[in-house]
Amino acid sequence: MPEQPKTLVAALVEVQARLPRIEKSKTADVRTKDGSYQYSYADLTAITEALLPLLTANGLAWVCKPTLNTEGKMVLAYALKHVSGEQETGEYPLPASGSPQQLGSAISYGRRYCITAVTGLAPADDDDDGQAAEQQGTAQRRPPAQRRKAEQPAGGRTAQRATRPAADPPPLPGDDDPGKISKPQLAKLGVVFSKAGIVERDERLAIVRGLLDLTDLTSSTELTKEQASRLIDALDRAEQHPDGLLAGLAQSGGDQ
Repeated sequence: MPEQPKTLVAALVEVQARLPRIEKSKTADVRTKDGSYQYSYADLTAITEALLPLLTANGLAWVCKPTLNTEGKMVLAYALKHVSGEQETGEYPLPASGSPQQLGSAISYGRRYCITAVTGLAPADDDDDGQAAEQQGTAQRRPPAQRRKAEQPAGGRTAQRATRPAADPPPLPGDDDPGKISKPQLAKLGVVFSKAGIVERDERLAIVRGLLDLTDLTSSTELTKEQASRLIDALDRAEQHPDGLLAGLAQSGGDQ
């Protein structure tokens, strides 16, 4: 039997070098007060069957259980433990109330996302729905000549020329469309979803479709400013729930 890595980091390096490919083979049907929607995902069984033997082979153990934290809130406490005694721990918030089915769904959801987040596993076809591209910064959207000026090192005549005001780049498609979703709105959606741990493209789109009743929507960039404003208002209201966005969506009938 090969010698196991001596530290947690070394073990995680070995695991991440051999992460399995997990397909999104399951489909969830979600009913809300305004209708229903679907999204695809990789279920907990598929993830653990592929990942746990790899963790064990490298001296790692995964522990995850619902409990009350020091503040008395219901959380999913998790730990990636190494035989050396090192460990990586954290807490995932759970709804404070709900039916047994809702709580069980929230626990399964948290178990899936905690283990994938800590190990670095990403089910196939994950996408950020264009949010990363929208937030990469103005440097990458400038024409090549302007990018070269901005990337020049400080000092000398080149740096002096780079400090002169440059002409504004031509507007990108959609930037001059007053009816289309704006970049600040897209950024806001990305922040809210990321804070809640909702990183899969299908799941983000499913929530958007369900909240706005847009069954044919294929990207958040297709939204109008008015639709985006209504969506942000709905997410903001859900985010104010004491246990976070997911619990807020569950309370309003939109939980996964």
